[in-house]
Amino acid sequence: MEQKQIAEFAKAIALETGELIRDKWNNADLKLSSKGFRDIVTDADIASQKLVTERVMEAFPTHGFLSEEDDGSLPTEGDVIWVIDPIDGTSNFARKSPLFCVSIAAARPTDDPFVVKPFVGVVYDPVRNELFFASDGSGATLNDRPIAVSTVDTLDSAIISFDWPRQPDIRQTTLDTVTNTIHNVKTMRSIGSAALGLCYVACGRLDGYFNYHLSPWDVAAGELIIKEAGGRFSDMAGQPWRGDVKTSLGTNGLVHQSVIDLGQNKSN
Repeated sequence: MEQKQIAEFAKAIALETGELIRDKWNNADLKLSSKGFRDIVTDADIASQKLVTERVMEAFPTHGFLSEEDDGSLPTEGDVIWVIDPIDGTSNFARKSPLFCVSIAAARPTDDPFVVKPFVGVVYDPVRNELFFASDGSGATLNDRPIAVSTVDTLDSAIISFDWPRQPDIRQTTLDTVTNTIHNVKTMRSIGSAALGLCYVACGRLDGYFNYHLSPWDVAAGELIIKEAGGRFSDMAGQPWRGDVKTSLGTNGLVHQSVIDLGQNKSN
C-alpha cells in the first residue's frame, strides 16, 4: 500500500472524526462511565473510535488495529496496524476544557508486540482546527505548513511540559521529577493531552514533554511528528520507546539529555 495514499486517508479521517468530536463536545447530554481508577470514557470516545475503525476497514480490509477502547471485533494483525486514540485528553473533554484531540497513526507490524513503528501520524485538535501531520521521511506540518522544533539549547530558557499518570506510585515519581526540574527551567506546563504535548514540542511551542505512563495510542502519532520536525523521542532513560516501559520523553533534541538527567536526579 502506498504511503502517500494512507497519509491522505489518515488526514481525511482525522478531520471527519474531529468534526464528530466537536459536535459531541458541544452536546450537553455527554455520557460518562468509569473504566477504572481515575480513568473515564465518554460516549464520544466510543463513537470516535467506531468512526475511524469503520472507515479503515472499508478502505483497507487487510489492516489491523491497536486502539485505546476495547473492541474484540477488531483485527489486531494486518499489513498495517492503525494505532488510535479516539480522544486524547478525555478528562479535559468531559469538563469542557478545550485541550483534546484525536490521534491516529499507521504503523508497520513488527515481531515485538511492544514496538510500534509509525510511518504516518496525524493529530487533530478540532477546537482550534489544528492538524498536525507527519509522513516518514517527508517532514512534519501544521495545517499543511512545515513545522520544526525550537532552537532552545539551555534549560533555563526551556518550557517543559508533563502530565499526571493515574497510578499513585507513578504520580509520585512524576512529582519528584517535577520538583527536581522546576527550579532548573524557565517554566513548566501540564496540558492533559500527551498527543498535543508532543505536537507542541514539534512546532516549537514547548521544548520538551515527559510522561511516566503512556500507551502506544498516546504516543505513536506524536512520536513520528516530533522526529519529522527535527526533535527526539525516547523513554526517560534515553532508550528507544517501548510499550512495556511506558515512560516517554519528547524534546527538541537540544535539551533531551538534560531532562533525562533531571529525571534521574542528577545535578545539571
